[in-house]
Amino acid sequence: MKREKLVLFLGFVFLSSIGLARPLPPTFVGDYKATEDIQWLGARQTKIIRASNERDREFLKDLKSRGFTCLALPQNYLYSCTKAIPPQPKEETKKILSIQWSQYSLSFKVAQGDYSLINNSQGLVEWEREQQVIAPEQSFEKVYFVQTPLVNKLKLSGSKSTLWVNLKANNENLLAIAVGVSERQELTSPLVLSDDITYLAEITLRRTHESTRYFYKLFVFKPFRTS
Repeated sequence: MKREKLVLFLGFVFLSSIGLARPLPPTFVGDYKATEDIQWLGARQTKIIRASNERDREFLKDLKSRGFTCLALPQNYLYSCTKAIPPQPKEETKKILSIQWSQYSLSFKVAQGDYSLINNSQGLVEWEREQQVIAPEQSFEKVYFVQTPLVNKLKLSGSKSTLWVNLKANNENLLAIAVGVSERQELTSPLVLSDDITYLAEITLRRTHESTRYFYKLFVFKPFRTS
């Protein structure tokens, strides 16, 4: 009876391990280049204010009533006031962003090994593999595939920098990176030292070329029969 229970227990453990096994992430190989698909995700306006007396601080109160959050800076009488606003960039700003990122690309070289599972928690699954990725003016040596209940992402890790890359619509041929661009506003008060709007945008990258993969097949040749 004890032996039968042990067999049932081991069978249960085996089946559970199969159920918990996760499929390997997709393989990213080839060149991804920026497209004209740009999505504006959000914007934040930042004003640097000098308020040295009570009358100046009334100006801060007015900004707060308009939705700004103001924090004192280490410099005397300086405050940073920020507010999230709808992303409505000027045409000039759109053009600047497009020019800056139109030639951006990511080149995924052929990986030397398989993914290794390094985190398998309920809300986060993370895989790691050695793989070289080349970007303009930087390179990465490791690729992390991060899975959450909401999104799947790539984290490209190098010796000097890290880049987060979104997987669009779970399509391994479409990637996206978040970039920023600033727009300087006209100063409307002597108390305002600077007034900038920073836009957050998403640039879509499409796979344009997949590195050649070589497949070798073993053929067994049989001698012809001669009569």
